[in-house]
Amino acid sequence: MATKITLQDVAEVVETTFKIGKEAVECPGVIFEGWGKSRYFAQVGGMWQELCTRCGGEGHMPHERVHGGVCFRCNWVGLEPDATAYDTRAALDEAMRKWGIGRRRAQRAHEAKMAKKAEEAAALAKAWETDYAELISWCQSLTPDSVEEYDETFEGLAKTREEAEAAMPGWTLVRSGQHPADGGRYAGWWWADFTTVVREERFHSYGRKPGRMIAEVRKGQVLEPDEARFLTAVMRRVKDAESTDRYAGAKGDKVTVSGVVRYRDVQEGDYGRSVFLIIEGTGADAGITLKARSTAKSAWETDKGDHVTVTATVKDLEERGGRKQTKITRAKFTPLADVPQEPAPAADAPQEAPAPAHGAEEEPSAPEETPAPEEGDPLDDMGTDDLLGVLRAEAASLPAGSLFARAWAAMDTILTNGGPECLPAPWAGDATADEIPPAVEHAVRMLAESLVPRGDELDAVRTDRDGSTRISRALAVEGVVMRLWKGADYTASAGRLEITTGGMTLTLLPAR
Repeated sequence: MATKITLQDVAEVVETTFKIGKEAVECPGVIFEGWGKSRYFAQVGGMWQELCTRCGGEGHMPHERVHGGVCFRCNWVGLEPDATAYDTRAALDEAMRKWGIGRRRAQRAHEAKMAKKAEEAAALAKAWETDYAELISWCQSLTPDSVEEYDETFEGLAKTREEAEAAMPGWTLVRSGQHPADGGRYAGWWWADFTTVVREERFHSYGRKPGRMIAEVRKGQVLEPDEARFLTAVMRRVKDAESTDRYAGAKGDKVTVSGVVRYRDVQEGDYGRSVFLIIEGTGADAGITLKARSTAKSAWETDKGDHVTVTATVKDLEERGGRKQTKITRAKFTPLADVPQEPAPAADAPQEAPAPAHGAEEEPSAPEETPAPEEGDPLDDMGTDDLLGVLRAEAASLPAGSLFARAWAAMDTILTNGGPECLPAPWAGDATADEIPPAVEHAVRMLAESLVPRGDELDAVRTDRDGSTRISRALAVEGVVMRLWKGADYTASAGRLEITTGGMTLTLLPAR
């Protein structure tokens, strides 16, 4: 004969007291805890009734500003509306025994379902490791672009101390304790605090989506079939590129590469707008990837998909997403269709003289003449980097000890070490008519103070574009300086300072 299932077999019973409703009337109560769920009952007016599942029997909620915090489910009563009430404790226990049996059946069904899922996951993991062994090995061999580590905490909760402290295997147990038996939901339960160091690896250089998948594979996760196929294609592309990828040259080399513009973007920076380009080499330059940021006119005229020939200087050698990239500077972009082709030699063109026989003396050849620069060389087509390169090259070609070469070398060193703020007037800063850059202000102030002491008045003779003049005797040195702007020319002589800009001349003289 089968043994009858008792209430204690399917649920845990905790005797307690509750404060019910708006008036907080204290009543005897009981908590029934079945698998994964608890139910609360209180004896109110001689009947056992279930507490409101929204407010827990208190009758109000924390939102005091909304109708005084009334619980909209029970309307201050604290009891579950339309719920069955039991006149005896035995009737309540019998109802909860049946409820507990249902909870246990649900638990067993859930455990069977989870066991089946675990078996399927194990089979899927085994197939994953077999079918994508190459992909897993490749992901594990990669070096992260960056690694972020941070602490993560977790609280375990269980009926016994042993269960609570074993809730997070592999984590570090910080502390544990027992909730007080004050009638709360988890009265008498044990809790445990755990911590661990989480390591998050980033693979941004491969792209957002592939980078996320690579990190998941390195953590031991199994990808969905479509994700696995996608990442495998990325792996094949990177591996194929490794055999053909190369740099355009060493740092500092002057290179010329023909290719197609794969990416173009206009970017804002501290010094204005510039064009960012990525060019992939074609033909003999296949396998070369150039990365450039330029303000040259030819760069602005280049668009995505254009075939161009790039002449530039190698600035740096980088690797991104397993691909070698050559960072360039002082770049000039020429449409591939406009690149001059070497004409084929004519049939009656003089042939190159045969090489002398072994041991024979060669006739001295005339020194090669340096070709004259083409007239109308378009300097306006160059960006600042190109112009700087031309200036440095021309300075290097001057005779040793040249005053200009030495002056330029000193200026180049000052600007390189000090940055744009070391620019002399009138190029310093981004001044407007009302904002004099510090370098210009200092220079003009020194010139003005050489005429008169600080604060003394000046006579100002202003000559406009139409030739008319205006005389003022109320300008002080500080006022004059703050009215200057970028682009003005300054001429100083004994007792005289002329400032010319935009066709207007301002002459400063000591006040009479």
